[in-house]
Amino acid sequence: MLRAAMTRVPPLRVSSTAGGATRGHRLLSAVRAVRAVPSDPPADHFAQRMLEVVRSQVAVEHATLGLPTSAEELVAGTPAGEGAARLELAWPFGSGGAAKMKLERRAPVFTDDDAALVEVLGGELVLRLEKQRAESEAARRSRQLDLLYALTRGGIGVLRVSELGANAAREVLEAFSAVQVAVHVLVEDELVLVAHRQDSGDAFVENAPPDFRRMSLSSLKIQARAAAERRSVGQVVSKLPECARRVLEPQGLRHLMAVPMVFGERLVGTLSVAHRMESPWSAEELLLLESAAAQIAMALAHARLFEEERSRAEDFATINELGSLIAQHPALSSVLATAVDYLAQIAEVPRVHLLLVDEARTALCLAASNVSTDFVLRLPLDEPSAAVEAFHSLRPTFIEDASTDRRANKEAVTAYGTRSILSIPLVSRGDPIGAISLVESRRGRKFTQFEMDRAVAVANLVSPAIANAKMFEDLRRSYEALARTQAELVTHERLAALGELSAVMAHEVRNPVAIIFNSLGTLRRLIKPAPEATLLLDIVGQEAERLNRIVGDLLDFAKPYALNPRPEQLGLLVRAAVEAARRAAPDAPARIVTELRCPPVEVILDGAMLQQALINLIVNAVQAMPKGGTVTVHASCDPTSSMLRCEVTDEGTGIEPADEMRIFQPFFTTKATGTGLGLAVVRRIADALHGAVEVGRAPTGGAVFTLTVPLSEAPPSEKRV
Repeated sequence: MLRAAMTRVPPLRVSSTAGGATRGHRLLSAVRAVRAVPSDPPADHFAQRMLEVVRSQVAVEHATLGLPTSAEELVAGTPAGEGAARLELAWPFGSGGAAKMKLERRAPVFTDDDAALVEVLGGELVLRLEKQRAESEAARRSRQLDLLYALTRGGIGVLRVSELGANAAREVLEAFSAVQVAVHVLVEDELVLVAHRQDSGDAFVENAPPDFRRMSLSSLKIQARAAAERRSVGQVVSKLPECARRVLEPQGLRHLMAVPMVFGERLVGTLSVAHRMESPWSAEELLLLESAAAQIAMALAHARLFEEERSRAEDFATINELGSLIAQHPALSSVLATAVDYLAQIAEVPRVHLLLVDEARTALCLAASNVSTDFVLRLPLDEPSAAVEAFHSLRPTFIEDASTDRRANKEAVTAYGTRSILSIPLVSRGDPIGAISLVESRRGRKFTQFEMDRAVAVANLVSPAIANAKMFEDLRRSYEALARTQAELVTHERLAALGELSAVMAHEVRNPVAIIFNSLGTLRRLIKPAPEATLLLDIVGQEAERLNRIVGDLLDFAKPYALNPRPEQLGLLVRAAVEAARRAAPDAPARIVTELRCPPVEVILDGAMLQQALINLIVNAVQAMPKGGTVTVHASCDPTSSMLRCEVTDEGTGIEPADEMRIFQPFFTTKATGTGLGLAVVRRIADALHGAVEVGRAPTGGAVFTLTVPLSEAPPSEKRV
C-alpha cells in the first residue's frame, strides 16, 4: 500500500467509542464507493468525482487535490473558515511527483481513524489515477501508431504530391474527428495548397479562396505563421477578425491549429486542422498532430524529390526530342513553330510568343506563336516591355502583375488578357536576336527558379537553331538566285544562238520570197491565166505572204534590243498601240476597249519597244477569240512604286495551266497558223525594259496578260514642247 505523509491541524484525537468492527465496516464501505467511480470520463473529470467521494466518505466541508499533471487544484465543497480542523496528506504520483490532498471541516476534529481512512482512500484514488493515466497513455500511443501507420501505408507507392496530400488529409480528418484538414507545401517562398478535405466530403483545391490556395510566408494566416516561426500555431475562431468569423462560424468551427511540416532542417509545408470542439487542443492531441505532420513531411519530401527528378527527366527527353525535330527540319518556319509548341507544353502556359528583331534592329516582331491571333505584335526597342528588357539585358525578365507593372506593353496586355509574363532572351554568338515570352492569362503566376532555368535551356537550344535556320534560308535563296541566274544565262545563250540562226535563215529566205512576189506579179501581167490557174496563183501569193510574216517575226525576235529611252506620254503610246493592233487584224470580229488611268505627265522609257509589246499582246488576245468578243486594255500607274501596269484581258478559252510555263518560249504556239514568236518577243522586250510579263486567268474565263515596267519622270529640261 502507498504510504502517505500526514500533517494534522490540530492534533488528532482518539475516539473512545469507535470499535474495530465499526472502523473496518466504514473503511470497506468507503473503498467500495471509491472503486465504484467509473474511469470512462477524462482524467480531470474522474479525479474530480473521486475527490467528491472522498469528501462525502470522510464527512468534510472542503477538499482539494493537487496533481503534478495539472496546474490547477481540484476543489470539492466550500472552505470551512477560520478555526476549522485541517488534514493534509501526500502520495507519490508519477515519476518524482506527489499528489497532495487537503481536507477541512468545522467539527469534529480529525481522529486517527479519519487519518487512516483518508490514507487508504487517497492511496486508492492515486492508484486509480495512475492506472487511468497509463491506459490513456497507451490509448494515445495506440492512436498515434494507428495514425502514423495509416499515413505510412497511404504513402507507400504514392509518388504524386497531390495524391499523397489527399491521403494524408483524409487520415488526419478521421483520426482527430476534424471538420477540415488542409495540406500546404512550400514552393519558393509561398505556401501552395495541395489537399483540402472536409468531413462532408472532398473539397477541391480549385474551389478554395485564392488567398488560401497560395499564400506568402509574410501572410497573417496561421499557416504562414506556423511555417515562418517553425512552431505550432493555434487560434480561436471567436477571436478572429469579423470578416473571418463570418466565413468560419456558420460552419460551427471553433478552434484552428496549424503545424509546420519539417523534414530534417527543411521546411516542407504546413498541416492545418479545424474542429468544432468547445475545448482547445490538449497537449496530447497537439503532440499527436505534430507527429503526424513529421510523418507527412517525410513522405511529401520524398514525393516532391521524385516529382522533380521525373520532371527533369521528362524535360530532358522533351528537349532532346525538340533538338531532334529541329535538326530534321532546319527551315526557319519549322524551327519557330516547333519551339513555341514545345515551350507551351513544358512551361504549361496558354500562350508562347517568339519575337525576332527586325532587319533595322528597331523593334521585336512576332515571328511565331502557339495560338493564332489577329493582333500584330510589334515591340519597339525604345519602349518598355518584358521582351525588350530581356533583349537588352540578356537575362530573363519576370512580371508577376502585368496590369500594374510599367514594363509590360499595355496594348499586348489588353489584347491577350495577360496576367504574368516571363521573357527569355534569344542570344546567338553573343548577340541578341530576339526573345521568347511565356504569357499566363488564366491567373497570376510566379515562375519558380526551376521553371526559369528550364525555359532558358530551351531558349539556348532554339537560339543557334534560329541562327542556323536563317543562314539556311539565306543560303537557299542564294542557291535559288544562282539557279535562276544560270537558267537565265543558258536561256539567253540559247536565244542568242537561236537569234543568230534565225537572222541567217530569215536573210536567206527573204530573197527567194521577194523573187516569188516579183514572179507572181509578172505572171499576172504577161498572161491571162484561166480561173483555175488564177486560184493557184492566189494560193502561192498567200503562202508567200505568210512566209514573209514568219521571216519578219524571226527578224524581230533575233534583232538586239538596244534601249532608246526618251520622254513619252503613256496615254498616247497605249492609244497608238491599240490602233496599230486594229490595223494588223482589220477583219477580226473582236472589239477593243481601252481604260487609261495614267496622269498626263511625260516619263522616260523606250516607247517603241513598249508599243511593240502591247501590239503583240492585243493581237494575241484578238486571235484568241475567232468568234468575237471584247479585248480590254487597262493601263495604270502606281505613283508609290513608279511602275506602269498594263493588263490585256480577253474573253477566250484561257490558257491551260500546263501551258503557262511554256507560253513565252520561242516557237511554242497552240494556233494552227501561229509562229510562236509573238509572246516570246514580249518577254524579251519586258526583260530589256527591266520589267516583267505574267499570264493568268481572267474572271470571265479568258486569259489576262500583265506587263509591268518601271518608270521615271522626265525632268523639265527633257520634256517635249
